[in-house]
Amino acid sequence: MAVSLFGIEAPYETTSTRFASGTRALEKLPSILRERISRLHGINLFAASDEAQADRQRLEGYPDDCPRYVHPLIITDPVSGVQSLYALQMHTAAVASVSPSESEALLCELFGYLYEPENIYEHKWRKGDFVIWSNFRYQHARGALDPQHERTLQRVCISNGQPQVYEDALPARIVKGRIGAMA
Repeated sequence: MAVSLFGIEAPYETTSTRFASGTRALEKLPSILRERISRLHGINLFAASDEAQADRQRLEGYPDDCPRYVHPLIITDPVSGVQSLYALQMHTAAVASVSPSESEALLCELFGYLYEPENIYEHKWRKGDFVIWSNFRYQHARGALDPQHERTLQRVCISNGQPQVYEDALPARIVKGRIGAMA
């Protein structure tokens, strides 16, 4: 799936969107680390509250009624066939099938590659700007907002017409507290 943003109202230098390349990060991983994560899955949490969006989400205390999904740590773009690292600092709470301490250490190592400065592009918005990217290959995050300036971006998602259905969505009672049982 591709995503686009169009700058309707965006005073230059007052707002940005940062992009991290999962493809480039995966290419930079040492072969031993890449092999290690090739069969592992991340547990991703998607609460929409302001508190959840402020920091990395964790399994502990996560609301039972909020969505959670298990995805491979290496995903393949269905259109291009290109592989990418899929570990999102805000949403990937744990790595399934490993101990909590191993999960945390592994995620910290992966985030180090994904968010290293040379892997980030920061787009400074201006009115009329148009940015499009593959959501399979790039992660994105809004930069800080300046309360003195208004920012309005129009988002359009582009797909092949087939809905993205995740058969690996698990009820909270299965995921909560059972990282090692997930495979």
